[in-house]
Amino acid sequence: MTISRARRRVRARAVALVLTPALMVGALSGATVSEAATTASEAASESASSTSSGTPSETASELARETGEPVEVTAERDVYERVFAQPEGGFRSELSAGPRWAPQPDGSWKDIDTDLEFKPDGSVGPRTALIDVEFSGGGTDPLVAVEDSGRSAALSWPAPLPTPVLLGDTAEYRSVLPGVDLRMTAGAEGFRQILVVRTEAAADDPELAEIELAQHTDGLRIEENAAGGMSVVDAVTGDSVFSGGTPLMWDSGSEAGANASADPVKDALREDPAAAPMPGDSHARVDLDIDADSVTLTPDPAFLDAVDASSLPLYIDPPLAVTKPDKSASRSFYTWANSAFPSTEYANFDDDKGIGRCLGGGCGSPYTGRMYFEYNLDGWENRKIYDATFHVYETWAYNCTPSWVNLYLVDAAKLSKATNWNNKPSDDNLMGDRKVAYGNEEHGCENGDVAFNDNPDETNENLTATVRSKAGTGSAIAFSLRAADEDAAGGWKRFKGDSGTLQIFYNTVPGKPASERTTSPTTSCVTGAGRPFIRDDTPVLTVNVTDPDPHNVRALYRVWDMLPNANDVQVYGDLWTAYKADGVMEKAIPAGNLKHGHTYHWHAQATDGIDDSAWSDWCEFSYDNTRPSTRPKVTLETAGDILSGTTPTFSFAPNGSVDPAYGNDVDRYVYGLNTDTLAASADPAARGAAATGVGVAVPKFGLNVLSVASVDDAGNVGPVEDYVFQSGRACDDPPAEQCAVASYRLDETSGTTGADSASGASGDKDPLTVTGGTWVAGSNSAVATDRAIRFDGVAGGFGTATSLVDTRQGFTVMARAKVSDVSENRAVISQTGANGNGFALYWSTTLGWVFGRHRDATTGTDAARAKASAPGASPVGKWVHLAGVFDPSQNSVTLYVNGVEQGTDQVIPSNSDGTTYDPTRVWHADGGFQVGRARWSGAFANPFKGDIDDIRVYPTVLGARDIDKAANTD
Repeated sequence: MTISRARRRVRARAVALVLTPALMVGALSGATVSEAATTASEAASESASSTSSGTPSETASELARETGEPVEVTAERDVYERVFAQPEGGFRSELSAGPRWAPQPDGSWKDIDTDLEFKPDGSVGPRTALIDVEFSGGGTDPLVAVEDSGRSAALSWPAPLPTPVLLGDTAEYRSVLPGVDLRMTAGAEGFRQILVVRTEAAADDPELAEIELAQHTDGLRIEENAAGGMSVVDAVTGDSVFSGGTPLMWDSGSEAGANASADPVKDALREDPAAAPMPGDSHARVDLDIDADSVTLTPDPAFLDAVDASSLPLYIDPPLAVTKPDKSASRSFYTWANSAFPSTEYANFDDDKGIGRCLGGGCGSPYTGRMYFEYNLDGWENRKIYDATFHVYETWAYNCTPSWVNLYLVDAAKLSKATNWNNKPSDDNLMGDRKVAYGNEEHGCENGDVAFNDNPDETNENLTATVRSKAGTGSAIAFSLRAADEDAAGGWKRFKGDSGTLQIFYNTVPGKPASERTTSPTTSCVTGAGRPFIRDDTPVLTVNVTDPDPHNVRALYRVWDMLPNANDVQVYGDLWTAYKADGVMEKAIPAGNLKHGHTYHWHAQATDGIDDSAWSDWCEFSYDNTRPSTRPKVTLETAGDILSGTTPTFSFAPNGSVDPAYGNDVDRYVYGLNTDTLAASADPAARGAAATGVGVAVPKFGLNVLSVASVDDAGNVGPVEDYVFQSGRACDDPPAEQCAVASYRLDETSGTTGADSASGASGDKDPLTVTGGTWVAGSNSAVATDRAIRFDGVAGGFGTATSLVDTRQGFTVMARAKVSDVSENRAVISQTGANGNGFALYWSTTLGWVFGRHRDATTGTDAARAKASAPGASPVGKWVHLAGVFDPSQNSVTLYVNGVEQGTDQVIPSNSDGTTYDPTRVWHADGGFQVGRARWSGAFANPFKGDIDDIRVYPTVLGARDIDKAANTD
């Protein structure tokens, strides 16, 4: 039995960190790469990894070309695979059926070496393996301990153990009971153990009848599983961490079992009798009982009683060895099946096994053996395969007379780690055959690698084509290895299972270019009536290119003029980008090749210099470099006089614009009020029609200029029409209280309400609710009845009302304030949203008095801030008149202090989306009007400390003269 740590294979391509498990080809006997080539490659790989700043695949490919030697892509290493960049281009993958390399904590890799050694703490363990396992170094230390992710489990022998004798990968504890030896053998992914009972007296020893092993766990729990074996599970979740099969015991009833030793050198004809029962051996189950403190082993009493000299030695395989569950269903593996034990599985067996017919005396009863290998090709769908070779290492032949060995394809869906002789898959097509004889030193033939590769002279050998087909669908591929003649003794051969290697030369074909678009301006990829119009004479064609290797890649573009009633004509010729890492590829059509009124289509193909991708989908565009021919007709729709602070409606019409190729192609209209920047846009009901009901906010009285232009499908802007009109005052005296939308004199002497003194029906009043304030003398000391509200600078003092203005339209706000502490930011008035302020008048500890607004409604947004060029003298204890103005026509906020303009700022920055103002981006703060506080990042803040008086809010833009008048009028 074997305890295996199954580590999930994590593939990380060109940009991978060394976090994946290892792979190995050529480091053990049975190498598929020559020692010289491997050494050269390792040296080059080390140089590549230490000197290059490119991706690992790019670096290895470049170094391979320079040196003429294959260079390993170390970032591609895996327990089961390693990849080499080839000097001629492309890559070579070596997929192993068994683990070959192990990752180290420092990110390096080591050859798996299961030979045991004494560790500094006195324990015994493999030099390099994939499982954290320790054997006892003797004495009272645990017999075996395993660790997984900081959790551990251990079992202790009931008596002090002798110091083990180390024989390669095996630690032999001699005479743990009289006449009984205990062997612990390490594997790449686990271990196995066996009790060897050598004498009849030992079999009769009462101490062998029941062996109690103390258990020690931390974060794990040991329990019995359905197979009668032992499982180790997570103590909290119950998830299986290790799991073992049915424990067995068997005798040496076959002559092959006699005189077996722990020495790794054995008769090459027979199987290791200590590994599993052989033909002619009797066997029985070993019972176990598990409680919180111990695992008790009970060999079959009748079996022990029946032991005599002819059946010795007796082997007892206790249920200590457990296998870590393999959660990766697509993991590569190998196995063996034989007719002697038709229901026994041998997945990932240790050392070597035989194929053909075993007829010699060392075989026990004659039987037939076959070997199976499966490889996972998931993720290979986009690779172009040039050649495939299967390698396996032969360790013994019946004699040095070559005999045929066949490699067949089998159905991977019918091969598994549970495969045995009874359920083995049928052989399918022949992949190849080889006539060889290796591994019989007595007759002069040494061990050797057997390579199955397509022979051009034998049309029935099609290994490469089959691998290509399986890889194309990402399917697993599986083989059987068997003697061509399974009746002849001369066909018996032995092979190392973990040497089975599938070597594949490939190149990953770049992916089909995607995300096609034409820039200047950027348009999506469309064909047919919805194709875009462009006006740029040198449009940039753009695709996204991927190459999983990756090599440097480049893109080829072909552009065709879709002439009506004629064959398409290629424009300019082939357009190539430079080689670069995969990603966005761009190429401009050279100037002078596009004609007004023509329609074009283009596609792209990627290449890595070895293989070409499929062509991208077609993209189309029509070229239009002629702007609308006439100024639009602008008509005022709103009846009556236009007043400031209102939003009259207009209509815009093409006014006879005709394109020589496309006719009336007006797509939309752009406009702006009192500005040369036509940032606002109005769409007609249909192409070439008028746009009606276009609302234009008029923030101030006086002369206004509405500038409008037509824009065609390609974005060509026609001549500008300036529509001039006068807007009157909404009130005769704009800064007067009766012209405000809300006015709070704050002349109350008690209570929690500040009256709204603005004129209008009572239903339009918006009283101010005051919390935590005190009524005190107001800003006009000459008037005894003038009052103000005082807040003490804590969060509990504020006033609230409904939102008073639409912060998307022009407005003006005013207040008088006397701050008594400026150690913190102090908010006078604001109108808030869920996260920030549609406007705020406040004192800043770094900027002085500020009028600002958040540029959008999201948390953490930037703010526009109008402020004085210098904070000036401290305002503590002084009444000041503050005013803030938002003018959408000028994209500005402006601050006034005591009637004097202090500074201005853009609401939408000029570097944002290439525009200075877009009315669709200005937001409305509907969270309420606030006195004595503002909102930042979703929370109220900046409580005011001091007195506030005479608050007014106007739904229009007031000029400097009006603001000065208001500031200097009590």
